[in-house]
Amino acid sequence: MSTQLPPRPGEIGNHSSLAAGNDIRAGQKAFDAGRFHEALFYLDRATSADEANAEAWYRKGNCLHVLKRDLEAVRCYDRALKYDPRAALAWRNRGFCLMQSERLEEALRSYERVLGINARDTWVRKAKQATEEKILLGSQLSLSRFTRATTPVTGLRPGVRPGNA
Repeated sequence: MSTQLPPRPGEIGNHSSLAAGNDIRAGQKAFDAGRFHEALFYLDRATSADEANAEAWYRKGNCLHVLKRDLEAVRCYDRALKYDPRAALAWRNRGFCLMQSERLEEALRSYERVLGINARDTWVRKAKQATEEKILLGSQLSLSRFTRATTPVTGLRPGVRPGNA
């Protein structure tokens, strides 16, 4: 018959949470030293040890972003937000990665979530405005490209009636 020993002082919680915490600290230390692949190794271990650890997923997302793997980073931020939906920094970084990946509407929704948590975040206000401008500019460029592409075929230009050219 096996008996389970009580946790030792300082080991509150299950072993996987303790292991995840150690790996998060090691990963952050490697990240701060610019050793991003090593950091990713530790953060992978942390998310495996404690899948519900929002901090581990958030930091793994940061690491993947620095490694220019933005869509993978977004998936990590999504996991962090699953366990901590009010993590403003995860929403913020998610939005930035989405903007970098040209997924502008999704980025905008992430920035709006941040502002719902912290309306005073000036960086996010500016990023949101830049994203809105990029969306507007993109739609204007799309209309311009459409006009250039269709005018030779149809002879029509938007806003100009035949006979008034």
